[in-house]
Amino acid sequence: MHRPADQLHIRHAVTDHHGFSGPPSSVCAKPRVFGPCATATRSLVSGMRPPPSEMDQYLATLFSQDLHPAKKRAAENAEVLGLGNISLSSYEGHLLRFLMRQIRPKNICELGTLTGHSALWLLESLLPGGKLTTLEKSSAHAELAAEVLMPRARELTVEVEQLVGDAVTLLPELKSKGPFCGVFIDANKSQYLTYWEFARQNLRPGGLLIADNVFLGGAVFSGAPSKFSAKQIQTLRTFNQTILSDIEFDSTILPTSEGLLISYKK
Repeated sequence: MHRPADQLHIRHAVTDHHGFSGPPSSVCAKPRVFGPCATATRSLVSGMRPPPSEMDQYLATLFSQDLHPAKKRAAENAEVLGLGNISLSSYEGHLLRFLMRQIRPKNICELGTLTGHSALWLLESLLPGGKLTTLEKSSAHAELAAEVLMPRARELTVEVEQLVGDAVTLLPELKSKGPFCGVFIDANKSQYLTYWEFARQNLRPGGLLIADNVFLGGAVFSGAPSKFSAKQIQTLRTFNQTILSDIEFDSTILPTSEGLLISYKK
């Protein structure tokens, strides 16, 4: 699909800036909660998320009201691709935005854009003039994400930068854009330990790491048959244990349907 040059500048491995024209400050704002940042039977085989429980349906009713049209479109695009089951729910999106807002971030890194649904919630957590850098392996998914992210970023007077390619390959380039106030991980599960090392080294003191899917469809604690490989399961178990044991971070896991790990860098 053709777009005017001022609306879409997605780079493969090297990326242009979009949206807000002024550069964001290199430090996070003073946080309100976390401290200084300046300085249900589950199917493990069929999909990432289980069928919605009564609680899920109740939360969907509460948190799906008055959604911005961009979020509805991003969710619809994920459904069309057959990937709606791995996209964040509206409840999880609210939670992601709420948590990130507590540190009043000026820059966030997201690993795994998909169609832009989670990125839209992250954009809304940024301070005016802030910046989201988001990575996506699929150029087709990145194109769909750009359709919702670019207009929304302009509305919010923030900046969004998309990098297209394998996240592990792009991490060295990404380091030059940090350190970050926040990092959100929702990408290749086999590489979660690599993403953790990146976040550990490139988060500011007072920064926040959030990682989705840390239960891996229940495979990390269940002996039931799973579509995930033994390597993926062990990677997520090690990921969870390593972060929860790191004395430089204060970490916990929220028992959402897929498990949400939250880690605050002291």
